[in-house]
Amino acid sequence: MDLVDRVMGKSAFYQEVGPKKSWMRRDYGLVELNFNPDPARTWTCFGVHVRVHRLQWGVGIPEPIVDRVSSVPREVRFTDLTVGLGEADRLTVRPDRDFADSMTFRSSSGAEVVVTTDDSQSRRVPDLVWSIDLATRTVLSSGERQPSPSGPRPGSVDGGGGSVYARRTWARREDVPRDSGVGEQISLMDQFAAAEIDGAVFARGWLAGRRRQLRSGERVRAPIEFLLNQVFYELDEYAIDRTDLDEGDVTEEQLRDHVREIANRLR
Repeated sequence: MDLVDRVMGKSAFYQEVGPKKSWMRRDYGLVELNFNPDPARTWTCFGVHVRVHRLQWGVGIPEPIVDRVSSVPREVRFTDLTVGLGEADRLTVRPDRDFADSMTFRSSSGAEVVVTTDDSQSRRVPDLVWSIDLATRTVLSSGERQPSPSGPRPGSVDGGGGSVYARRTWARREDVPRDSGVGEQISLMDQFAAAEIDGAVFARGWLAGRRRQLRSGERVRAPIEFLLNQVFYELDEYAIDRTDLDEGDVTEEQLRDHVREIANRLR
């Protein structure tokens, strides 16, 4: 954290800490950082996300590093950036992660850089970069305990097999196919909210749907992205095995009330 503070500064960021301090996110505007706790009870950064699309909103470079940047355009083209990265030393393209709207590069250290374009139908220019994501391979494949509140991007999770919904993005509930990973999560939320299933069945099924979403490369935008993340955070405080219940954990009744409220907001 000392290095992060020296590079990014100790102020001018929004910080969010997960339940039981299982993760932390810092949002500096243009740059977001994700952290996990380590055995020494300090925070270790496992993900760096440059939200390039925010440049269109006038978001500036973090103050501590602004003097190291000569100029920044309001828009960054996907083709220009990926060609430049492809020519960089120590970076190689992953052929199995080369798609029309995203490209993954692997560094000599094993870290991966994922460049994703904005694939929304309403974009003004079809070749704009949405984000640049950097994370180590070991963390990216570690499962549902590594949330990304701003949403996982393609190429960030290893998964076998393909999916008819890979690389798809949904922003409205009515557009989400019921047999997709995202659709499975929403369906289980409705069933749990209606008291058709218990908390353990909901939690196991919902987390399985989330893993399926990540493996297949399904993507969601606001408000679905934000609301599904809220369910994830609630489950982080819920003990599926009630013998593991700790003081302060969410009860099944509390979880149902929260999920019902979130499900209603999705409609």
